[in-house]
Amino acid sequence: MRLPEHWTLQLVGDSHLGASLPGLSRRANEIRRQDLDAAYRKAVRSGIDSNCRMLLYSGDLWDTPRPPAMDVLSAATEIRAVADAGIPVVVIAGNHDAGVLSGSVWLEHPNLHTVTRPRPILLESDGVRVGIAAIPFIREPASWYAALSQVAADLPPADVRIVLAHQAFVGAVCGAQNFRFRLGRDVVDPARIPPGFDLVATGHVHRPQILQPLLNGPPIVYAGATDRIAFTERNEDKGHARIDFAEGRARVRFERADCRPMQFVPLDITGLPSTKIVELVESSVAALPTDAVAEVRLTGQTTRDAVRGIRIGPRAAAVRDDVLVAVNFRSVQFIANRQARAQGIDCEPVYEHSPFDDPALRAAGVLSGVPGSWVGDLPRAPGTYVLRDGGGRVVYIGKASNLRQRVRSHLRGDSDHGYFGAWAASVKRIDVRVAASELEASIVEAELVRRVRPPFNRQMREWEDYWYLAPLAGPHRQLSVTRAPETHRFAFGPFGRRMSAAMVLDVVNRAFGCAQCPEHDPLQLWQGRRKKRPAKAANEMRLLAVQRDAALCDRYFAGDCLGPCAERTPPTEYEARCDLRDACLRGELDASVLDQLSITRPGDHARASDGDDLSGDSGVGDAVAWVARRARQLRQARALLSSVVHLPGGVDGRLSALVGPRGLRFHWTERERQEALGGEFSVVAVEPRMEEPEERDGPPIAVDAAQWTHVPRELVDPLLVLVRAAERSGAAGSAS
Repeated sequence: MRLPEHWTLQLVGDSHLGASLPGLSRRANEIRRQDLDAAYRKAVRSGIDSNCRMLLYSGDLWDTPRPPAMDVLSAATEIRAVADAGIPVVVIAGNHDAGVLSGSVWLEHPNLHTVTRPRPILLESDGVRVGIAAIPFIREPASWYAALSQVAADLPPADVRIVLAHQAFVGAVCGAQNFRFRLGRDVVDPARIPPGFDLVATGHVHRPQILQPLLNGPPIVYAGATDRIAFTERNEDKGHARIDFAEGRARVRFERADCRPMQFVPLDITGLPSTKIVELVESSVAALPTDAVAEVRLTGQTTRDAVRGIRIGPRAAAVRDDVLVAVNFRSVQFIANRQARAQGIDCEPVYEHSPFDDPALRAAGVLSGVPGSWVGDLPRAPGTYVLRDGGGRVVYIGKASNLRQRVRSHLRGDSDHGYFGAWAASVKRIDVRVAASELEASIVEAELVRRVRPPFNRQMREWEDYWYLAPLAGPHRQLSVTRAPETHRFAFGPFGRRMSAAMVLDVVNRAFGCAQCPEHDPLQLWQGRRKKRPAKAANEMRLLAVQRDAALCDRYFAGDCLGPCAERTPPTEYEARCDLRDACLRGELDASVLDQLSITRPGDHARASDGDDLSGDSGVGDAVAWVARRARQLRQARALLSSVVHLPGGVDGRLSALVGPRGLRFHWTERERQEALGGEFSVVAVEPRMEEPEERDGPPIAVDAAQWTHVPRELVDPLLVLVRAAERSGAAGSAS
């Protein structure tokens, strides 16, 4: 049948009703929810006002599978109003709201079709038969292809054939850094769409866009979200799509919605007292655009006393009641008052000169200049760069495989690179050091960040929150999480943040049957603090039996513990299990033991699916294998503490690094002497000395690290870079 001259459908999706922004006050989040609701109502109601013939909703109407009943009723009322106007409506489930669409009485209407499982739908509107292959969100691409093929085969003949989906397709773009989806989990290939469809109407990606057809395939249309859901969408247009069918073709136009502007407000509070922090926040909020949603991103070094009692949200509302302000402290490095006094903080150390003033680093040559045309003359080579403000203070240290491109990306006025986005105007000077390899650039960057601790190197300073596992005073060889490994006889790790270390401890104890009593269980105690019931946390674990004055907890009956407290296993067997656990955490566990974990776990009903998903796989055995790999790398990293690492050589010379417990010390070898060392990556173990000399000629001498039973947290990341490089080059064994 020939289509009418103007047959139009409306595509809406991803309203995420009820979504909140982290850091906003309760009042501000309530206003945000009202904004999202208003944008959704406007997008849906415009279908009636514009005389569209059909409304398709492409998933994620709500932000949660269990929204409040009043939110469901409010959203359903708008959808039903369109259906009451005689316009067919099809709503599919997204990855957020599948539970809401199942059996909701408020969504029952002859013109309203909700889809929670793949199925074909045949509708007629204004004399046009429309066949819809409705495919809600499916995580695995293979299952999605199979579902679409089956639904397409069952779809009756129609004048217009549409795939309605909630999926990420290869080539779709989203986010502040224009991330482009590539084939993988959760991402489907447009080339696998069966022939015969005129349009793919989809949601899931919040940026409105059209993916052009492949080999005469249908266009893939994302309507985008009806409002900005997160700060990563701050520069994206929002709204809905109108699609006109004429002469067998689909013409798409996007209807833009009016959204609040979003932006970041980065503030360095290093050394500022409370009064100055308040003044800085208030002046920054006063300069925001009208009706803006902003995130104040604090950074730098300060004490907890300096920010205690500062209610930034209410103060911002008092200055500007039209703006919504979230506060983010993740980039703040809190230090003790005693350390602040020792540093004279008020302020962190200021480098009057470049961090590249290290003679070994300057030997390769350092370029310095100001932002401008000079950046265009930088080499397209790997290297490390330092960005400084007008006072000479280092604000950021980075590395690049292409120095010119990377530095330019930072200095663009519209730069959106994470926390650095709004700092371009403060950069007044740039120092650049060209490296012989990307490995050299990475190592130099990591060491300079450790030395200087720039305020905007948040990701490179994650080691500040690393935690270890150490022996606990008491019976049964129990371990605990600690931030002070130097206070224990030995320690394992580090294994990330406190929660990560607690999960590692839980996994290895369950795998080997070692005790983790309720009063010492870090996961139980952590959950108790989160619930604000620390006194009851240890008692929340159910005690199921008592024998010989020992209370057996449910870990024993779940097969996760050998029950040494009640002598349920011979002491020699329990000691052997603890030895295996410690060997795993030292990185010395034999691979054959890992292969047999599913057999050797205590208990007849051990559940392989109970393992924490530490490595992306399921099962206790897989999780312990991840821990063992991490521990092996940490063991190799510790071995590097008494080594000299020779990095790949360049034209002018070669950089080496002495690795000691106090950091990396660089040494430059001129080209004439480089040939004796060779030009490839190598690790050389040298005779340790108890002290590092202040000044000396010749190659560096290692520091005695025999007393170290763990890797110092500030050296973990650069050492792991060296370990992985050694593994790739086959040089790992020379340091272990």
